[in-house]
Amino acid sequence: MKNFVLVAILLLAFSFSLSFAQLGCNPGTTECYNTTAYRTCNAQALWDAPVSCGLDAVCSNGACQQMMGCQPGAKECTSDSTYRICNTYALWNPDATCPSGTTCKSGSCAPLPQCSQGQARCSPTDANMQQICNADLQWQNSRSCSYGCVSGTCRSCYPGSTQCSDNTHYERCGSDGTWGTDTYCGTNYVCQGGSCILNPAFNCNNVGTYRCSPSDSSTLQRCNSNMLWADYQSCQYGCQNSACRACISGQVKCMDGFTYYSCVAGQWGAPTSCPYGYTCQNGACLTDPGTSCSTRGQTRCSPSDSTKVQTCSQNYVYLDTQTCSLGCIGGTCAQCAQGSAYCSSSTSYRTCLPNGQLSDPVNCSAGSSCENSGQCVAEPQCTQGQRNCVANTIYTCTNGQWQTFLLCPQGTSCIEQQSTALCQPDAVPTPAPAPTPEPSPAPASKELGSFGAYFAIAAAVLAIAAYYFYTKKGKK
Repeated sequence: MKNFVLVAILLLAFSFSLSFAQLGCNPGTTECYNTTAYRTCNAQALWDAPVSCGLDAVCSNGACQQMMGCQPGAKECTSDSTYRICNTYALWNPDATCPSGTTCKSGSCAPLPQCSQGQARCSPTDANMQQICNADLQWQNSRSCSYGCVSGTCRSCYPGSTQCSDNTHYERCGSDGTWGTDTYCGTNYVCQGGSCILNPAFNCNNVGTYRCSPSDSSTLQRCNSNMLWADYQSCQYGCQNSACRACISGQVKCMDGFTYYSCVAGQWGAPTSCPYGYTCQNGACLTDPGTSCSTRGQTRCSPSDSTKVQTCSQNYVYLDTQTCSLGCIGGTCAQCAQGSAYCSSSTSYRTCLPNGQLSDPVNCSAGSSCENSGQCVAEPQCTQGQRNCVANTIYTCTNGQWQTFLLCPQGTSCIEQQSTALCQPDAVPTPAPAPTPEPSPAPASKELGSFGAYFAIAAAVLAIAAYYFYTKKGKK
């Protein structure tokens, strides 16, 4: 019986193991997904997502284990010219040296930088090749230059060569291999094949003849002694029939007030007279009401402009003949403004008459002269501010004339001093001094009396002193 139970348990365990094997994995087991990650079998017998072992670790037997030294296959620079590689044992191999002309970059040997990216130069081995510095900082052929390479640029031409820029200009290639500015070939020359040659169209046969320039309708040309046409004159209205136009066909202009010219084929024709009673104005014969007159040379003031004098012309029409700055009066330019006056000399003047003409000169009165205003004024008799005395009166100079300024009051007199005049008080007479009386002799009795008084006082003082000393001695 026991053996039967044991067999049953073994069969059941085997059946369970078969069922798990059919699901995919054994729950709880792990395995390496790759050298740097592992995965675990979950309760559903399915593998979970891989888990990274992280830096400096590898997967071994389903578990992450720290590396002994490096990641197999890794590379690193140990200096500018050496590098090393991690072997399969996670150990660094000995340093390796980069070849000559290279440097270590990110664990690998790379060529040394030769230039700055985008820089251009001419190939040192091919004068017709332009090179450009690439992203690896190495020179790389860019393009072939047809005219050679100079300073990293392909030349556009060979130095010294020429080419035509148009029919009358050429340009020369400079030393830098680029075309220069245009140069004019000159009059009567054209550019062909990069050179200036005489224009065949400028050959002529008869010296002194003229023609209109075939290339410029406003230029007249002349055949010179070298049998070549040359520009002779610039024509304002263009050139026609081997001559400069003097006018534009159909144009009309006045020759004078009575005749006009008409332009035919670019030249002025013979003069034509205006009809009787008409005048030529702005190239046309015209007449205006009120402009006709009967006597040639007769003058009048213009009805429409008071500053104009009109004269009856030979065609019996009034024409403007004079402009008057002060206006026209009675058919004549006014010489002056009515009511004004002008000096005709230093001692005479003229007034403006109602007809705008100046009167005959009028002399100023004696002692007067004419000023700029046309007025006669008295001539100056003195200097402004000057003063003097006339009798007992002070006169002062005002506007060049003497005028009364001050009558000196009674008891004063007008005097002139220091270039002026003033009133000064009259001097008062000094009375004669009285005679001094002679002194009378003093009486003798008075002199003696005075001496006696002095003597009596002195005796009294001596008596008092004697008494004082006597009494002092008695007490002792």
